[in-house]
Amino acid sequence: EMVFGSGSGVIGSNKLIATNCHVALAKADKDVLKYARDELNWNTAQDDLQEKIWIKLLNGENWAEATLLKKNIDKDICIIKHSPKDLFKVSMKPIKKFTSFNNLKKGSFVRAMGSPGGLIGHTSTGDIQWLGTAEQMKNNFPSILKNFDKDTKFIVHGAKIHSGSSGGPLFDKNGYIIGLNTLISDTAAENIAVSADHIKELMD
Repeated sequence: EMVFGSGSGVIGSNKLIATNCHVALAKADKDVLKYARDELNWNTAQDDLQEKIWIKLLNGENWAEATLLKKNIDKDICIIKHSPKDLFKVSMKPIKKFTSFNNLKKGSFVRAMGSPGGLIGHTSTGDIQWLGTAEQMKNNFPSILKNFDKDTKFIVHGAKIHSGSSGGPLFDKNGYIIGLNTLISDTAAENIAVSADHIKELMD
């Protein structure tokens, strides 16, 4: 068993989880492949490696298997589906309330959740610093936004996130989902979430 990538997600129904595609579709990098070939004697290319997605609840010990259901790579949102198998299953309680991007305001309170650096269930708070689209941000952060649709709605906020936070929820003061934490800017001064509007578009 080798882990190629990890991140966070949010339960959107009794079987579906929203996360970033760069979490759900993580691939083995060159160093991992070299280790697999040289140390484990695997005779394989990256495309030959069996891909599985494993999930675990923040407050649970059991792991369960999931499969990719839908993807929108250009907005970095993937929907995965819990696939119970024998002992590998979890009971999922969804968060169903979403706040539309159009109802957000700069200065409003936000709370991020995720597992930065492996700190499972880490939470941080901040406020909304900027609201806009990838097209409006492209000149500020060209390197990190080059793969996004220009109409992708972004929330720039001050709640601390890091590697492992990707795909985790961003909540408003009422506990409603407003986005998925997705990016840290080149300067690490801005944290960026993709609007929950795009989750609803994909799940519907």
